[in-house]
Amino acid sequence: MGPFEPTIFCSMDDISLLKRLTGCRGRMQVASSPTLTHVRVKSLKFVEMELQITSGDLPQPDEVLTLNVDGPMSRMVFSFEIRSIAADRVFGNITGNLVRQPAYESARVEVDGLRATLDWYQATASVQVLDISREGMGICTTAEIRPGNTLRLTVYDHASALGIVGTARYCRSYGDDSGFNRVGIELHLRSRTDLARWLALFERTLAA
Repeated sequence: MGPFEPTIFCSMDDISLLKRLTGCRGRMQVASSPTLTHVRVKSLKFVEMELQITSGDLPQPDEVLTLNVDGPMSRMVFSFEIRSIAADRVFGNITGNLVRQPAYESARVEVDGLRATLDWYQATASVQVLDISREGMGICTTAEIRPGNTLRLTVYDHASALGIVGTARYCRSYGDDSGFNRVGIELHLRSRTDLARWLALFERTLAA
């Protein structure tokens, strides 16, 4: 392989997001394997990246893969060219085709026992939290919610309460006589404090 010449393929906003991927989890499809290889971003310097293989097969040098990384604000998808491999570490370069997927499409983690309340039409109702992601959550409620509605929720984690605002992305009936609906919510975490608290909650749930 000859000297690497970085391709200018993303905006300054994208470069700023790339800098925040260290420590994030990701996955890629190795050509020689029918299953996904899971990785963690160990270090990143502009478009040069070091990955740690956490499960799955190792890729081959010079192989070009599609790498999906669940960043702190959105999932990022890009081409990744393998330069070298050492034990469980893979070194390579981001070569282009950067795509940022909407927040509500990122991976979700099912939860059990997380309590929340929904403020809806001057009434407060308890809801069941079904899953959470870094940027959203799914709830079960009897409320008739339309996509695009702004929702105010309070999530209770141990002894603390986190007030959050989000936008309903979908509302789907379970199709039975229970009257319950599944609602997907994209969160708007405007302050750094709220963002840090929500990400800490997500990481604790992911590690459980």
